[in-house]
Amino acid sequence: MKGIAVNPSIDDAKSMARRLRAAMDARGLAATHSDTLELVAAQLGFRDWNTASAALGAIGSGGPHFTQSVPVMLSLDEAKCREFYCRFLGFGIAFEHRFEPHMPVYLGLRRGTVELHLSPHRGDATTGSAVFVWMTGVDDYRRELTASGTRFSVPEAVDQPWGRELTLADPFGNRLRFCERPAKGDTQRQGVEDGAEAHRSRDGEMARDTATFDDAREIGARLPDVRATADRLGVALKIGREILACTAIHKSAEPGSLMVRLGFERRDALVAEDPSAFYLTPHYEPYPVVLVRLTQVSRAYLGALLKTAWEFDRGENA
Repeated sequence: MKGIAVNPSIDDAKSMARRLRAAMDARGLAATHSDTLELVAAQLGFRDWNTASAALGAIGSGGPHFTQSVPVMLSLDEAKCREFYCRFLGFGIAFEHRFEPHMPVYLGLRRGTVELHLSPHRGDATTGSAVFVWMTGVDDYRRELTASGTRFSVPEAVDQPWGRELTLADPFGNRLRFCERPAKGDTQRQGVEDGAEAHRSRDGEMARDTATFDDAREIGARLPDVRATADRLGVALKIGREILACTAIHKSAEPGSLMVRLGFERRDALVAEDPSAFYLTPHYEPYPVVLVRLTQVSRAYLGALLKTAWEFDRGENA
């Protein structure tokens, strides 16, 4: 597309959209202003116009703006680090640094737009960290890993409510979760446990079997070791003293919201994938929970979500 600035502002992008629409109109191609905004966002490398608008609006605003985050993970052995991340995962070395020739190496690794730092310094990171990476072609990547000829095992990719996920553990106890979003417009979220139908149909209309608090109580009561209760404050699902899910009663939550405890990574992925169904408020953000608008999910999907929460609790207390 002609006229793309090196560092375009939000005004540049809007101007590009206007020129694109005029060009399409001149050729007899019907396009709305919204359509051209989405096309421009794609040309600039953004997922959609909302994402582009947020990013471009910060550039040149005079205030701070963020350009990249780089996870730093602990590496306890240089040779194992290079074998796992370079030979197995296929990352290239962007840089390496040693304070002295005899000291361990700090590695900067890159594959595509993803950058990771592996540090030998315990003050930088601890073992057991996790990194979540959005990607496309997760099954192709799994086949690549299987054919790498290294000694590392490759687990099956698993379908989660937020996408198809491949989880790998490095030699130091860190985890990397490579995830591919469900195809936009899919009528189903593939692999949501028993093939549950998605909470939105292909044309965006609301599914008829939208979930309720009674559904949450009934589904929760069927999960092992879960105690389901209902009182004037709402529904609560508990395992021992831990809350698995409950009616969101804080004043900041919207009416009809269910709080589900399933970990920071999973909740962030859900909010990013479908903010119409999943959200947070400042009160809930410090906790490993997500708020679910029950009118935006089906009963079947809620069942899969509560099973994910149950599995998270089992994993935490294993």
